[in-house]
Amino acid sequence: MKNNLKLIISDLDGTILKKDSTLSEKVIESAEKFRNSGIDLTIATGRILESALPYIAKLKITKPVILYNGAKIFDPLKREYIYQAFFKESEKRLLFEILQAEKLHAVFFTEEGSYVFNSSPLIEDFRIHDGIELKSSPLSELLHTDLAKIMIIDEPSTVDEIQENIGPEFEKFCSVLRSEKVFLELLPGGVNKGTALVRLCELLGISPENTIALGDNPNDFEMLRRAGIGVAAGESHSVLSEVADIIIKENPENVLERLNELLFERRYL
Repeated sequence: MKNNLKLIISDLDGTILKKDSTLSEKVIESAEKFRNSGIDLTIATGRILESALPYIAKLKITKPVILYNGAKIFDPLKREYIYQAFFKESEKRLLFEILQAEKLHAVFFTEEGSYVFNSSPLIEDFRIHDGIELKSSPLSELLHTDLAKIMIIDEPSTVDEIQENIGPEFEKFCSVLRSEKVFLELLPGGVNKGTALVRLCELLGISPENTIALGDNPNDFEMLRRAGIGVAAGESHSVLSEVADIIIKENPENVLERLNELLFERRYL
């Protein structure tokens, strides 16, 4: 399989980005080493394009990137989306009714921008962390926008309760993903990083078996499961051990370097 590996698809936060959202020179150098060996690199992240662009530039990514946890695929060379998934209007109405009734803190990601409903200090922390602008708008005005993702943001224990008590209602018509302890993400039905990986491979004309996927949180589960080699990186969630072929307990700046050692110097494959 080693000679057939074509692409590394890596999560960003907690996998190759440090806690302060910076990208180390060691990661950039490691990505270049892989390219020189014939294995290209791209990313799969929950971030929106505005937030991901600096990392796309620093990593010199030319292959399409997976954004919004799988709801969008962006081609950095064509500078356009080559795949997008949105909620149906009927689904948005149901979601908005639940969000309003439960008074949940959430961010809405639309084609017109990112909007906040029932703001909180944690949402402000998220805005600063991802470096994005958050607008304010009544939910009624968002019904007629192209909505790709909703992110519920709250304390971990509260998000646990929401996922347990309301999650089953959401799951009837959308994908429910846990990307961080304080995040619960809602996407159009059937959308996740795993389905996006398969779609990306189709667009590139390669098999998922020719890919390596790296991640650290439950939202990476399907991506690791569908890749040829799944890598649970850093302080990864225990659920990833079910699908990971390799577990690399390294700091984000060392993960790609360690992967290179395992694949080639230590002859893992």
